[in-house]
Amino acid sequence: MATRKGAGQRRTGPGQMVGRAAERDRLRALLGRARLTTVTGPAGVGKSRLAEEAADTVSRTWKRDRLLRARWWDSGTERGALEGLCAAAGLGAEADLEALAGALRGRRCLLFLDDVDPVRLPLARLVQNLLMRLPRLRVLVTSRGPLGLGEETILRLGVLAPEEAADLCAAKNIPAAAADPAERAALGAALEHNPLALLLAAGSGPRDGPVRHTSMLAAEDAGARLLDPGDRTVWARLSVLPATFDLATAQTLAGDAGACPPARVPSAVARLNLVSTLIADRDPGAVTAPRYRLTASARAWGVRQLRARGEYDEARHRLRLRAQNIAVHARHLWDTGQHRRALRTVEGDWPLLDTALEHPGEAPEDSPDGDVALLGICVDLWFWWLTQERAESGLDLLRRHLTAHGRLWGTHAEALTLAAHLALAAGRPARPYLDGSWRSAVVSGDGGLFAAAQVAQAEHARRQGDWTAAREFLRTADPSARGGAPPHSAAPGVGHGWARLALSLAEDRLLDEAAYAADRAQQAVDPDRDPWAQAQLLHARAVIHQRRGRPAAAWRACLTAQEAARHHGYQDLCARLEPLALGLGGDHPHLARTRPASRHPAELRRRP
Repeated sequence: MATRKGAGQRRTGPGQMVGRAAERDRLRALLGRARLTTVTGPAGVGKSRLAEEAADTVSRTWKRDRLLRARWWDSGTERGALEGLCAAAGLGAEADLEALAGALRGRRCLLFLDDVDPVRLPLARLVQNLLMRLPRLRVLVTSRGPLGLGEETILRLGVLAPEEAADLCAAKNIPAAAADPAERAALGAALEHNPLALLLAAGSGPRDGPVRHTSMLAAEDAGARLLDPGDRTVWARLSVLPATFDLATAQTLAGDAGACPPARVPSAVARLNLVSTLIADRDPGAVTAPRYRLTASARAWGVRQLRARGEYDEARHRLRLRAQNIAVHARHLWDTGQHRRALRTVEGDWPLLDTALEHPGEAPEDSPDGDVALLGICVDLWFWWLTQERAESGLDLLRRHLTAHGRLWGTHAEALTLAAHLALAAGRPARPYLDGSWRSAVVSGDGGLFAAAQVAQAEHARRQGDWTAAREFLRTADPSARGGAPPHSAAPGVGHGWARLALSLAEDRLLDEAAYAADRAQQAVDPDRDPWAQAQLLHARAVIHQRRGRPAAAWRACLTAQEAARHHGYQDLCARLEPLALGLGGDHPHLARTRPASRHPAELRRRP
């Protein structure tokens, strides 16, 4: 149903609008040069408010003031769209398109079409027809999605900037945050800086506004009613995701063999993005695939729908399965030497992984072993805990899931070995995990697990300053001495252990022993498959050269290790190398003019 806003309607002055200065200026500029401008965005971001102010300002600057307004929201047909346009032009309901074009012909006017979502498709055809007939017509549209016309200019409106949200909280005297700027900022962040959500929190929502603006859930529900059931199902199933996600994740969570096959999920995601239910971090079709996210209110609406349908536990179970797939893929990338990709994969999906590990939820009745995968996820992410300085959080998760599950000898032994490394890195007692790792490796009879347990024992001995015991453990575990391939396990390998021992010996000025350990590390490390261990070895060699009075060689090794650490993202190694580089550069300023010439791993030699 369309309504006409007459000349006597209250118009809000520009000074009463908080924030949006850049968007106001851009929209005014667009109205001056574009024939069709559409303001799009999620629910509650202030599309109508911004467009109304810009339309008032622009129309007042024309010599012939002609601003025609119409608004829709109820379900409409093509005839309803035409009736709304005719009513805005002062024509009767029986008028047709010819009469409408005749009434507007020869006039310079701005046609302001607000909230056109219910009639967006039929209205697009009418607007296209009018633009072809009337060269002087300008059209301003507000909608959650664009009309899709060729000459359409789109202004995508997002949420407020943090400082603008804080100003809105102060202007509306929100009781929970009126006094303290920090509380205003926290409230704005909690409500994702959405203007309507902030106004509702202040108890000063639009009194004369539509019913759908009485709450954020009502606003989301109004938009959901305009979607087909399949798109609403995809929306609901994606609501368990805490942050951004890609299409593969969407297909895992939303696709099934029934009403929503996985092949239909990408098109549903595209439609949800078109109507601003899903927000893309970049335009679909770019070189890099986009990632999507739901706003807080959209997630709340979806979770409510899942619970009403009894699908919430199933959706959480699918989230765990997706987290397991991501962790397995990331570990495969790490094991094949693609460390940079592995760390970026985990970083991009870390909110999903963190949600699956911290809040696993209930497994469905037909999947009693669903939670067993959580321990495997922790084990597969071993490199994330150790290279990103997350040893304490990783150890806490491992302890929780080790207690919750029975002994699965392969995964259990790996988890105990990893727990020992994490405990040592976090400065916690590691002896219980070391003993359990040793027993589990012996019982399982797996040579790779036994070698990993030996490396953990060597790391413990190294931290205790027992160099002899550390060497013996590493000799026992070292497959290069027996001509075998290094085993892959959820923990640092033998080459990494030798490199760390070489560093400790060099720092203790036992340079001959350190050189021997570095040579053993060189034999055990494949630079292309384990650039982390190679960077650790370069660090050890830099310290050895420094202590032997070879500053140039130390500088080259240190800078090469630094370059590898920055390239791959080894935060722990970057922190340890920085003091060494500063010390070498300060003691020998002339070294700053030289660059490293050491051999790089294959991935480092390739252009990123």
